[in-house]
Amino acid sequence: PHHSIMNTTVPATMEAWIAAETAGTHFVPFVRYSPSAEHKSIEIWENGRVKWLYAGRPWAHTGPCVETGPGVFPIDGEFHHLAFVRRNDGTWVTFLDGASIAAGGPGGCCWLTCNTINANTTSKVLGADGWLIRGMRVSDSERYAGAFTPEDTWTPDGSTVMLVEFDEGQGSQVGDVGPANQIGTIRGGYEWVALGPDCNGNGVVDADDIASGFSSDCDLDGVPDECEISGDAELDCNGNGVL
Repeated sequence: PHHSIMNTTVPATMEAWIAAETAGTHFVPFVRYSPSAEHKSIEIWENGRVKWLYAGRPWAHTGPCVETGPGVFPIDGEFHHLAFVRRNDGTWVTFLDGASIAAGGPGGCCWLTCNTINANTTSKVLGADGWLIRGMRVSDSERYAGAFTPEDTWTPDGSTVMLVEFDEGQGSQVGDVGPANQIGTIRGGYEWVALGPDCNGNGVVDADDIASGFSSDCDLDGVPDECEISGDAELDCNGNGVL
């Protein structure tokens, strides 16, 4: 089903949760490429520059790929949400943590210019040392029309065409929980990383609950207030869920 988003009449959203621990390496959270049919990707360059491409046959478009200036993606070891939205009218927007970092179109090399697809083209994530990915989703809809608060976790819905959660924790295979139910294989070196404690058991590590505002941490000890209160109700004297 994820091949259908190559059709010019269908919008698409590519998004991922990514962390950069060290500078100087290149990361591609999503790429599909065939010399005779298609090329679409979203990339983060070594200097924090974000680059994207959404095109059909290479001979059907000209000009450089679109990219931001350097330092846009933070190299800070924290997870950030990156999303590219291609709209039905040919316009596009790229979001970082729910805020637009670039928008434009239609036209240029970033638009699919023909309906030809290659159903055998492989979808890939291309990583390097110093990068972490904890989820990647492709949708056949315009998920974000304006500024938004990114969801920490995703549940497959009617717009999902591919959703890889990277939560297996071992082995070299990763599962797609979208409708195609694909299996991916990790090639080359890799390491599974435990992202941290999840004291409230909601499937999101404590640090991300706090960073997103889902949980408060008024004493800045890295533990969500609700977890400390659950162990000692007297820590919340006014019953508002905050220490």
